[in-house]
Amino acid sequence: RNERRRGINMKLLALSVIILIALSAADTPCCNACPEGEEKYYSIVNTNCGESCINPSHAWIYKIFEPGMKDAGSPDRMVCKELGFIVYTETEVHKVPYLLSVAVDFWTKPTDTKHI
Repeated sequence: RNERRRGINMKLLALSVIILIALSAADTPCCNACPEGEEKYYSIVNTNCGESCINPSHAWIYKIFEPGMKDAGSPDRMVCKELGFIVYTETEVHKVPYLLSVAVDFWTKPTDTKHI
């Protein structure tokens, strides 16, 4: 019974994240280098690459919502740029009130050669 309740709670939490994602756009990237105590993580979804600075002890929580998230290996490594995602599009803040909050820089690949 407790396992079923936990399963339902996790589904509700995931649904809450989907519903309560708060977006706030920024003009410049936030996560070029992470502050002390945080590590760089990245994820590629469709045509976007996202980078975030996250406390490593909390990374498992974020992986629940972003299973493809990977450790960049260094707090100042620009993995998205290394992989050809060189056009900054925006920074979004994804959060579940009172539980999680993370800023994500989004990058895409150039659609023409002027960025190369």
